[in-house]
Amino acid sequence: MTQAQTENLATLGDITTALDAQKFPKVDKTVISAISRTGREEFLGNLAACVSGQDSDGSRRNYLQGLLCCLTDEALAALRALQLNPELDDLVRIAAKTPARLATAIAAAHDLAHPRNAEAKEYLKAVLVPPPPPAAETPAAPLPPASAEDNQAPPESPIGPPPEESAPSSVRFRSAHVYGSNYALCFNAGIGRDQRPGIMVDAAVSNGPRAYDWRNAIHIWLNEKEVACVLAVFRRWRKSVEFSAHGAANDKTFILVHQDGHFFCKVSATKEPKDKVRAVKIIKLDANEVSILFLEQLLLAYPQLPPSEVLEQVRLINLD
Repeated sequence: MTQAQTENLATLGDITTALDAQKFPKVDKTVISAISRTGREEFLGNLAACVSGQDSDGSRRNYLQGLLCCLTDEALAALRALQLNPELDDLVRIAAKTPARLATAIAAAHDLAHPRNAEAKEYLKAVLVPPPPPAAETPAAPLPPASAEDNQAPPESPIGPPPEESAPSSVRFRSAHVYGSNYALCFNAGIGRDQRPGIMVDAAVSNGPRAYDWRNAIHIWLNEKEVACVLAVFRRWRKSVEFSAHGAANDKTFILVHQDGHFFCKVSATKEPKDKVRAVKIIKLDANEVSILFLEQLLLAYPQLPPSEVLEQVRLINLD
């Protein structure tokens, strides 16, 4: 951040004006003060890049959007309703680490009809509730004699999509949802059978107002190479992407297209008994959240590379 940019964002009023002009989520001034106490330079650097038009790939805006979504009056009220009352400075520090993930979890935990409501609540408790203080040391009790059962190895936990591409289990809450009038999509971060990060896409049919049949969703697993191609579309470096012959029966297809001002995603399975094609329009705000999830998975796949290099490789992807 240059000195001129710093001077333009010197006061609380200047920052508030800049946030409003950029149409970021509205937050209380006490929140901005807390951000200044915990990470002022990074916050102002990102904001200055947005204001000055130097955020070419949108990553600065995505970061600030997610961070501020976690700190709005509505988000804080949702946390209080869940009996979660972290100190504001602590919440800012936690949100700054994974802003999109935390914002998604807050929204899902506050929505009783959300398919991952319970999982979101558990995630929020895990990251926002401080651990209990360590108990006072007491003399260790003698260990009982070892039995044959004690020497048995614990059962292995399955990781990644099993046959038929059912959704992989994940310890952490990392997903993004997009809802349409007839269908909904859920993008889930996970680890594949090859131990590589990827995204499981679930496409469900609506069965009532704000209700979707996730039990009978179509599941398509995208590996890290396909994740990179999808991210290229979300970054507007590619017009579209299509993956076919997925699933045990090779009948599943995933399509993402960048259209005027939004994206269009279609999941299909020709052997599905009904609703073989399930399509949802993805508006810009939802696209930001989904693309961040894809970026996070891609960075996990290539930890040896700096984020800028990963994004440059995505930009150079040529599917023709």
